[in-house]
Amino acid sequence: MSQFGYDLLLKKAAVQLICPECREDPADIVEEPSSGDIACGSCGLIIEGGVVDQRSEWRTFAQDDKERGSDPNRVGDGGSMLLHGSQLSTLVSFTGDSSVQLSKTQAAISKDKENEKLTNMYRSVEVFSSAGRLSANVVECAKGVAKAAVDNAWFASFPNEAALAFIFEGAKRAGEPRSLKDMEAIAGFKCMKGIKKYVALLQKGLTASGNSVTTGASKATAPKDFMPRFAQQIKLPVWAETIAVQIATAVLDVGTLGSRNPRNVAASCLYLASHLVGMPRAIAEIYPLAQQQKATIQKSVKLIHEDKNSVLANKFWPKD
Repeated sequence: MSQFGYDLLLKKAAVQLICPECREDPADIVEEPSSGDIACGSCGLIIEGGVVDQRSEWRTFAQDDKERGSDPNRVGDGGSMLLHGSQLSTLVSFTGDSSVQLSKTQAAISKDKENEKLTNMYRSVEVFSSAGRLSANVVECAKGVAKAAVDNAWFASFPNEAALAFIFEGAKRAGEPRSLKDMEAIAGFKCMKGIKKYVALLQKGLTASGNSVTTGASKATAPKDFMPRFAQQIKLPVWAETIAVQIATAVLDVGTLGSRNPRNVAASCLYLASHLVGMPRAIAEIYPLAQQQKATIQKSVKLIHEDKNSVLANKFWPKD
């Protein structure tokens, strides 16, 4: 994928990685593979720790150093729980015509089709997740779902829409839900019909298997799950986001908005919280986050305002 294409996907996904402490935009994000940390270069906050270094290990041998000078030898990755078998293989190289056939025969015999299918699917998940700036936790959960789908043959084929369906489910399991429109934006092409098809097949498979996925746990999406990303996009501080979460909790407890979309509730409560803390945001900035119509968010805000006495009487509001 070209750099232009990658940048276009990021623009369509409308996702930014910003330090939650200093909120600098653009963020100065520093990755430190040696310590496994992703940190903010401005304030030093560790944004994510324990990140696995995916680069291959280098190893040198003292005897080789003495005889030929430094000659590091690359060793393979360790075994993965997401692949089958011992994952050990032998590669017969060839230097001339006499060994070409032997190399082809050995490759055909030792080819692991199941692991090859899994590896290709994981690669697609990683590419789309990288384009959408999704966390490592989302990627791992999506891979776990993908492994279950491949092992149980839930799909007859595994196109790009299937990878997006795995990411959609993995994001929910990681507590960082994304909408189907977000998935289409990450893909960079119109594929909503295909994504819906594979999401439905995936849910059918998960239900039939008793949710036999080892990574993450499927759970209902709540408004608070969307708050961090929405607040980041409209540049509200963390403490203001916390107030929005409390308002959303009160609204849900009282039942002011009934069973409305969690994205609708999250956006409406962020709008109210921004005005409550003296950092008002326009409704035009809010409604695109929820991927709803402007009138829909305005109606939700109006309902909360009309029911403000019940909402304010809820336990979230300070008693003093």
